[in-house]
Amino acid sequence: MLYNSIKIINGKLIFKNSISEDAGLSFSYGMEAARKIEDAGYDAYIVGGAVRDILLGKIPAEVDISTSAPEEVIQRIFKDAKRIFPKKYSAFKIAGKSWYVEIIRMRKDVRTMGRQAEVEFTDDLSEDLRRRDFTINAIALKPDLSVIDLFGGIDDIENRFIRTIGDAEKRFMEDHLRILRAVRFASSLDFAIEKNTAEAIRKLAHLTKNLSPQWIWRELKKGLSAPHRFKKLLIEYDIWQNLLGEIFKNPQENFDALFRAGEKNMSPAGILALFFYEDSKNFYEHAQKLLSIVEIPKNLRNEFIEVAKIISNMKNLYSISVKERIKLLDSEFLSTALDVAEYIDDLRSTATDIRKKYTAIGSRPLISGGDLSGIEKSRRSEIMAKIRLAQLSGEIKSRSDALELLKKLQDE
Repeated sequence: MLYNSIKIINGKLIFKNSISEDAGLSFSYGMEAARKIEDAGYDAYIVGGAVRDILLGKIPAEVDISTSAPEEVIQRIFKDAKRIFPKKYSAFKIAGKSWYVEIIRMRKDVRTMGRQAEVEFTDDLSEDLRRRDFTINAIALKPDLSVIDLFGGIDDIENRFIRTIGDAEKRFMEDHLRILRAVRFASSLDFAIEKNTAEAIRKLAHLTKNLSPQWIWRELKKGLSAPHRFKKLLIEYDIWQNLLGEIFKNPQENFDALFRAGEKNMSPAGILALFFYEDSKNFYEHAQKLLSIVEIPKNLRNEFIEVAKIISNMKNLYSISVKERIKLLDSEFLSTALDVAEYIDDLRSTATDIRKKYTAIGSRPLISGGDLSGIEKSRRSEIMAKIRLAQLSGEIKSRSDALELLKKLQDE
């Protein structure tokens, strides 16, 4: 809700309580940093997502400051400032335990190349704001809390619109990532996409094929905060077909399932699996191919791939070997896979059956390899698997039961 406890009066932000209480520590420290830069004789403005979030009644996790101060001044004022990005961008961060501020030299685009532009420094705030993507991200605040809105960003926040600054086609040609960012913002903020911006997205959706795996993940991760809306918009604007269509040709329109899974706080790997799920037969193979398009972080990637493998084998659970079945049932990611399967029509009954039949999932094995020392090595793994299966299904419940079954299997 716009201006939850914050209002704009006579062009200035007015906070109901203290800034740190209404806007969070990052904003409070950002304002303090901007004032220090201004006191040193240079311009400094809080810009971008932090201002947008404040106007939406959200507390920003981090704050960006655009300034005319050269880097030697920033390093003199903030002794603990650490450089981020290459030196040519003159970008620094200052941070505490629960706050984070980036300070970046104001710049303007000299030449655009479809992703990272060639830039040069400027002291003109309007040039710095004009190079940004959408009006809602081009609002600035002075250290005295005066609001600078050159492109109608406040109106677009109030009307819940995503709109490019200037000609939409030109802005998307300058930076192809803006196409993906437009639908990501629309989904995460639950905003509509303004007509001209929407038409340009449909026309230029093919440009998303050129995006790097790292940047795709950055936007995908944020879009998954509202996976049902994000997937719907990716399909609606032909971005899915261009970005993912070679792998996931027939995406399920499982928007309601994604909404319900998100509401129940399903794990990130589970949301990813449900988001991309197409059919159980080839899902594991397709999930592996996805990694060439999207650079998913290692830990999440491993869990996602294991969940995809379990889902792909779930329908064949009773036809695969006992050893393979045990690998599946003993997987640390089985619970996540079953949670995902609950939202998939052709896997729901299988997931329910697994939970009912294998009541001891997650229990510690009743015997170890040492108990099989007198048995031929070629038979050990199969016997261990049969005993473990009997335990998981509740047929045996104690070590003595397991040893008795071991003796029977050994004599067969």
